Amino acid sequence: MSRGAGALAWLLLASACQQSGSPTVDELRSGAWRVQPVPSQQDLFGISFADEHHGWAVGDIRQIEGLILYTLNGGTSWSAVAATTELLSDVQFLDPQIGWAVGYAGRIQGTENGGRSWFIQREEHPEETFNGVCFVNRELGWVVGAGGQILHTLDGGMTWQVQASGTSDDLWKIRMVDGLRGWVVGEAGTALRTADGGRTWIRVTTPTREALIGLALVDTSGLFACGSGGVILKFEHERNGWRQLRSGVSDNLNAIGFLSPLVGWAAGSRGTILFTLDGGEHWSLEAVPTTSDLTAIAVAGPERVWAVGRSGTVLRRSR
Repeated sequence: MSRGAGALAWLLLASACQQSGSPTVDELRSGAWRVQPVPSQQDLFGISFADEHHGWAVGDIRQIEGLILYTLNGGTSWSAVAATTELLSDVQFLDPQIGWAVGYAGRIQGTENGGRSWFIQREEHPEETFNGVCFVNRELGWVVGAGGQILHTLDGGMTWQVQASGTSDDLWKIRMVDGLRGWVVGEAGTALRTADGGRTWIRVTTPTREALIGLALVDTSGLFACGSGGVILKFEHERNGWRQLRSGVSDNLNAIGFLSPLVGWAAGSRGTILFTLDGGEHWSLEAVPTTSDLTAIAVAGPERVWAVGRSGTVLRRSR
């Protein structure tokens, strides 16, 4: 990025941060990561916040089956709300009551009471693994997984239809702008795009062969992906293509999330967390009180950025 473009980015950020209620640049920089106590040492793979108070994390199967944790007070305390018989890899809540989780054996489960109880939405298949879930409302949703699998529902998950992805690569994450437009990323630099709700998925060339594991949609138009080997990509609409950004690390990056088009975080192996204030042009390594692999991020606000990972790790970034 040129010196002039960098100065413009900082001016835009400063302007945005001076708006009422918005954090300043110094306030964003002063945030620190702290470990949050949780009632389990099980690996965690997914996290979702419906608002500033209500959040859920899902994970591995060990002594108490598959794990679902929740908080009702913005993460001050976490409880085990429910167990499941399968490892869960991703979770999404639309509001404090309605949510879905997906995982091994083709597991798709839903809840209508904030996770206190769950119902299975699809017959399980032992050979299947679902890695990502995305709903745009209570009816329209997608899941993606191993072997290029994409499923779609029009009725809140009561029935699911297969969509042809055109690839056998494992797919890791899906983000939908609305009921028509969306993206999927996966192994070997795979990026797929749809403009018709997934009736057709089109492969879009990326500048990497590394696995793309994390995907973030920002304000319906900004798009970032991250993956193995420290890869971070940004989709540039003006050139209709992906550009590789310099992360400065070689650790695998498993998750990425943004507060705004300029402010974001990426997390990965050995407790790595990167922070950007200029839309990914520059990344700085943050001090983190863990060396556990981090697997997922949720950005619920400038004071409510979360990361989860191995051995029951839950981190919160705040001032």
